Amino acid sequence: MKKLLSAVMVMAFLFSVSQADGFREKSSYAGPVLGFGWHDLMLGAQYEYGLSKYVGLGAIGGVSWENYATDWGEYSYTYIAVGCQCNYHFIQARGWDPFLGGVLGYNIVSASYSYYPGYTVHPSGWKASGSSLFLGGTAGANFKVGKTTLAQARLGYPFYLSGSLLFKF
Repeated sequence: MKKLLSAVMVMAFLFSVSQADGFREKSSYAGPVLGFGWHDLMLGAQYEYGLSKYVGLGAIGGVSWENYATDWGEYSYTYIAVGCQCNYHFIQARGWDPFLGGVLGYNIVSASYSYYPGYTVHPSGWKASGSSLFLGGTAGANFKVGKTTLAQARLGYPFYLSGSLLFKF
């Protein structure tokens, strides 16, 4: 709850100090994404091209991994998601633009467990992996923070809650 409140406060601050336009037709935006997905922190990147005044098409991807130990060994999980995104930008108000969109993509998940030396239950441990298509929704807003820089806050999938710094080119 504390993290959500902090994210809302940052969004409100960015909204209040924004002075210029956000999303534009025939412009490209790309940058890193940092957020929460699946079970842990997720790192990624995204790209969006302004097809029209209101519609952007692009790509988004991310990776998350975690390791944790037990009394007998160590678990390791890796999650990768890549997808195509299409966003509808409702308004291009001074300094910000809210959007809704969808993402069609592919999940890749792998998990393993390795036993510590001396535990002979199953010396080689185990591994598993899987993949699937996904369809996700997203909602967010871009905030102008520089002449060619946007800050983005979004909720949805594959990133549940994320922030991004997008560079216009």
